[in-house]
Amino acid sequence: MTDCATPKGQVAIGHERRLAHQMAARWNADVILTGAGVETDTAVVDALFSRGGVLMAVAEMKWRGESLTLETLRRFGTYLITHRKLQRGRVAARLLHVPLFLIVGLADCTVWWKVADADGAWCEDPDVQRTRTQATVNGGTALRWNAYLSLSQMHVEVE
Repeated sequence: MTDCATPKGQVAIGHERRLAHQMAARWNADVILTGAGVETDTAVVDALFSRGGVLMAVAEMKWRGESLTLETLRRFGTYLITHRKLQRGRVAARLLHVPLFLIVGLADCTVWWKVADADGAWCEDPDVQRTRTQATVNGGTALRWNAYLSLSQMHVEVE
């Protein structure tokens, strides 16, 4: 069983999907969610945003609402995400010729970054380091390549 099929994983995915719909409404767009109902949800991106039947963007969605506030994120100074997720999203962006966004739900707001342009090029090079972090929503640890995104390019959406 994959982590997304566990009770904690299902809760996180539910929050991420609601977040995708909220952002679609803010951006006057429609959203298509990937991997819906699939126990082995390993989609390259989590959401596709369109307007008028035209694909506008792809996105990686994250829910940190139980553990992270904007103030705490600002104290960290960067946002950490598995580098592989961004790399795979960049490939999708390049192939579909749309930008890649990272959208993160926090306890008190939503934040987002334009990570890559429609050519799959980084909008801002992240600091990439091999570090030990929590493995999944279910815990554990993993040693992997992580990207640390600057908060200077972060956009804040207040609820």
